[in-house]
Amino acid sequence: MPTKNDWMNWHRDASTMPMLETYSYEDIRSWLGDLEIRKAQPYQKSISHLEQRGNTDLSALVQGTARKPYRVDIHLSQGHLVTLCTCPVGSRCKHVTAVLLALLAQRSHTAPTPVLRPHVMQWLSELRSHLDPPKRKPSTTTYALYWLLELNSRRHQGPVLSCRKARLNNMGECTDLALWYNFEGALRRPPSFIDETDQRALRRLLLEDPYASQTGEFDLGPRHGAAALTLLAGTGRLFGNALTNPALRLGDNRPGTLTWKVSKGGEQYPALETTPAASGYLPLDITWYLDGESQEIGPIDTDMPVTVLRDLLQAPPLNAQEATLLREMLEQSAPGLPAPVTDPEQELREIAAPLQALLWCDTLALLGIQAHRNYAGQWGPSCRFDYAQPTFVYGPAHIAIDDDSAIQTLNNGEMVRIKRDTAAEKRALQALGKTGLKPVKVSIFHSLSLLPHPIYGLASEADWDGFMTTGVDALREQGWEVRWPDGFRHYFLQVDEWDMQVDGAEEGWLGLDVGIVVDGKRLALAPLLGALFTRDPRWLNPGGLSTIPDDEHIHLHTPAGIPIQTTADRLKPLVGTLIDLFSLGASGPLRMSAFDAPRLARLADNSQWRSEGMDAVRALA
Repeated sequence: MPTKNDWMNWHRDASTMPMLETYSYEDIRSWLGDLEIRKAQPYQKSISHLEQRGNTDLSALVQGTARKPYRVDIHLSQGHLVTLCTCPVGSRCKHVTAVLLALLAQRSHTAPTPVLRPHVMQWLSELRSHLDPPKRKPSTTTYALYWLLELNSRRHQGPVLSCRKARLNNMGECTDLALWYNFEGALRRPPSFIDETDQRALRRLLLEDPYASQTGEFDLGPRHGAAALTLLAGTGRLFGNALTNPALRLGDNRPGTLTWKVSKGGEQYPALETTPAASGYLPLDITWYLDGESQEIGPIDTDMPVTVLRDLLQAPPLNAQEATLLREMLEQSAPGLPAPVTDPEQELREIAAPLQALLWCDTLALLGIQAHRNYAGQWGPSCRFDYAQPTFVYGPAHIAIDDDSAIQTLNNGEMVRIKRDTAAEKRALQALGKTGLKPVKVSIFHSLSLLPHPIYGLASEADWDGFMTTGVDALREQGWEVRWPDGFRHYFLQVDEWDMQVDGAEEGWLGLDVGIVVDGKRLALAPLLGALFTRDPRWLNPGGLSTIPDDEHIHLHTPAGIPIQTTADRLKPLVGTLIDLFSLGASGPLRMSAFDAPRLARLADNSQWRSEGMDAVRALA
């Protein structure tokens, strides 16, 4: 029927008002709303006898939960929608929405195809030939030569090249590798898998290292090493350090600077730093870099003589007296060159990064543990201890919290000076102490493996549930970063929402779908409870619910096996009310008699539940 607002349409142009041939998805949203659209999605494949009469009337049959399909009649005139449905709702329901969506989809599939004009097709054909040129025919060669560049070989001090004979499939992909070093024979009679570029590289490399045919590896020397790498970098068959890495390519020249680093023992050693940073360098005729991240190699530009730079880079770590001799030599002969410093600790590179407190949680597999706090002594292969390892992180430096030194050694061996924030460290330790974590002496552990340092632990294994529930959030609020590995046995998800949907469309019956929302995803609760009942028979035993404390932590599990933690008081009202339904172990929506509406209404009135369709239940109750 027309509404009191229909007079607003009288003065509008009828051609601008939606009709059955012109209405859009946005019109459906304005008529019926997003909620009805979501509810209508499952009924898209349940529509039959869709019939349009003229430009104003539409009818269809929609199979719902009842045995007999619902009939939907729609009248659309001058932008005003009038609907009828034989379902209990009667009008503007999900079945009406599904029919409107179905006609909209049908209309989009049957839209007339524009005529393709010949001159446009010719232009598109020319454009395609440039955007996607014809692919070359796949090579019939079943083998190819792969080159491996290693910066440090077990038998050589410098960079080396070695070869592998690679078997290729029809797509040109490598399926097998074998060491190959018939270098001289390949130059006399080249096999089919050796192309012209390989031959040119082999000639240059054999001039530099004529004994490579015996060792199987080429020493990359200063005369021909750079030329050989330039040739091979364009083949797509040169790999750095491991054949599993992507192929290397030739990169741009990078500026480099020689610096002197300090090792943990106070010795100074040379390092060549490039911009951008590289993972290694090769002392060739001109020093080259290798970037393991971008998979690039190329020359390094410096303002130093090549031979002097090569000699300096080969310097061993120097103690204080040796560094003084080298510094005096350079000041006398080449005063412009970088030299070791007089006082290494005073000249250390300073790191002024902000503090990041890091807590790593994991489980130790032990041979045994002595009694500790509330832990009983335990021995055997099943002995486990859950621990936390706190660390202060300043940029690349990771510092144990019981180490108050400003001078630290990085993972690459360089000594640096850390500008430590002692006030922030003190606040972080105070927050850590409030969680119940305390240091544990390693002497109580019996292990064949090296133990982490330091080790912090809780009073008992049972305390980890509370720590993961509240302690982790409290630490993160104080700036801590808390991590653990996949599969950490105390990690569990939390329930975001408890969801109950009731469908009273079928006369005499109520369709019930109970679920939980975890990490943004809705999971049906029935199969999760079925697994719980199998593990813990108290839930189904007569009087068993009364034996379960309300604050007991209950673990459900996702289909992937990740635990979901809740408390017993969340589940006991549901199980106690609908125990007869959940004990059946059904995996889909549950079905209950309309006579049971009162007990369902009492359950849904609990503020824990987000419910839909409860108006019909309360009416029956």
